[in-house]
Formats: sequence, structure tokens, C-alpha cells
Amino acid sequence: MNNILQNIAKDISNKINQAIIKNIREPQSSRSNWISQIGHPCMRYLVYKRLDGEKAQKITIEKAKLFEGGEIYEALAKKRFLAANLPITKEQKYFSDKTINLIGKIDFMLKYNDLQIPLEVKGISDLDFALLNTEEDFYKSPKYYIRGYPAQLQLYMHLNDAKIGIFYIISKKTLQDKIIPIEYNKEYVQSLYDKVMLINDFVKNKTYPDAIEYDQFICGECEFK
Repeated sequence: MNNILQNIAKDISNKINQAIIKNIREPQSSRSNWISQIGHPCMRYLVYKRLDGEKAQKITIEKAKLFEGGEIYEALAKKRFLAANLPITKEQKYFSDKTINLIGKIDFMLKYNDLQIPLEVKGISDLDFALLNTEEDFYKSPKYYIRGYPAQLQLYMHLNDAKIGIFYIISKKTLQDKIIPIEYNKEYVQSLYDKVMLINDFVKNKTYPDAIEYDQFICGECEFK
């Protein structure tokens, strides 16, 4: 009987895994600069995403399952905001600036009184959740991808002519939440625009920037190897 039960469990698990694997996209070069990636610290990586995306390693099933979690936190955020009579709109809406080939898909826009506030939802480890309380805390994070989060929200603020934006972070362990507001930073956004235009120049000339100094987390986890 135990063998039968184990075989049933194994078969169900295999079917779930195969369905996830089937939905993993083949790597490909991007025609545009994605807002969610602009905060990445390695210019060479960003140019590779444009010119040689198909050379990237295909993501593992473990990482695919992790990415699916983002939808769970967004659904939870939506439930909580609507329950509090806080209207959210433009869910997963695309925004772009065609002049520099920049595009992204925002989580939500929050309608608060007369304001339309860009809202980004992030599921965060319990340790990082404790450390993040202000915009500056993002920049001080030891994790490069958390340091890049403000770039994403600042660009959505810019494209929506918004003076404030909100990070809604959720602890993956406890599901507790925090609201972290940030102010629009014109100088920072300009530096991001300069970065995108430099990426475009490399792509146009089919050249690559120099590699950054080796970093165990940035380079060690890079999909281009």
C-alpha cells in the first residue's frame, strides 16, 4: 500500500513539475530595455540581454517556482487594498517611453484622494523585511537586486508624472506588510535615462561595455556564462 501511495504522490508531483517546465520560456534577446532590469548594476549584463539573450542559461524549475510566488504576493496585496476601500487600477499595465525604447509593466496604480500613485509589490525575506523601512534602506541592502528596486519605481513615477510612489513589501515568512513611500528624484531618473541611452549606443554598435569587477552574487548568479 505504501508503494502505491508513493507512486501516486510521485506521479502528481511529476505532472505539476512538467506543467511548470512547459511554461518556462526559451531565452531570447529583448527588443527593448525593461524597466524592471534597469537597476541591475552590470551594464554588460544589460547589453547582453539586448544583443545575446538567447545565449542565457534557461531558468531552472526551482527559480520558475520562485517567480510564480510574485503573483501570490500581488494577489494578496490586491485583496488587502480593496478590503480597505483603497482603489487600485491599471493592474499589470504597460508603460513606455518609445524615445529611448524603454518599457515596463507596473503592478498597480493606487488612487488615494486626488493622487494616482505607482505601487510596486515585493515579497521579501524576513531578514530583509526587518531591514527595509525607508527608500535609503533599499540602496544600503547587501543584495544587488533590492538595491535596484527604487530604479523601477522611480521610472514608473516618471512615466506617470507622479511625485510619490509606494513599495508594498510583504514578509515571505510571516505575511506581515509595510508601506514604504518614496519621493520622485529627478536627478536619479535622469541618471537612469542616461544609462538606458548608453545601453542603446552599445546595442546600435554591437559592442559591449567592460565587465565589472567580479562579485560572487552578481557574477556568480549571472545567466550568461
